[in-house]
Amino acid sequence: MRYPIKTVFAVGIAAAFSLYATFAFFGEQADRNKDLDPYMIEIQERRFADLKRELIRIPVAGYVSDVGDSAPAAFLTAQFVLAPTVLADGISRQWIVGNFSSPRNYAEYAKAHQLTLVKDFSNGVVLFRRGS
Repeated sequence: MRYPIKTVFAVGIAAAFSLYATFAFFGEQADRNKDLDPYMIEIQERRFADLKRELIRIPVAGYVSDVGDSAPAAFLTAQFVLAPTVLADGISRQWIVGNFSSPRNYAEYAKAHQLTLVKDFSNGVVLFRRGS
């Protein structure tokens, strides 16, 4: 059984458009999948790795940061990476995690907030202790 040439042509055009749409969709999807880590969890895991080893026996630690508008994202990312230690915002705990985005004199920061600098892990990650 032979189909009319117009029908074959129309089906061919429809198939070509479908194939084009499929490739376009997968191309866009590939672009969306390029950044699968928008909060840079992997980078933060490396950044906080040494501190996490120090906090292994500390169930709850305070948290301070100089990050402004993205503070919830920075706090939650640090909380995720440092688990099972729970972070509590502020300096009311005995141990305080410092997460800073820019270099500063951490000893002066500690003194100004009645904290003791325990260790600077570099890259803006610091551990403080409450009191002298």
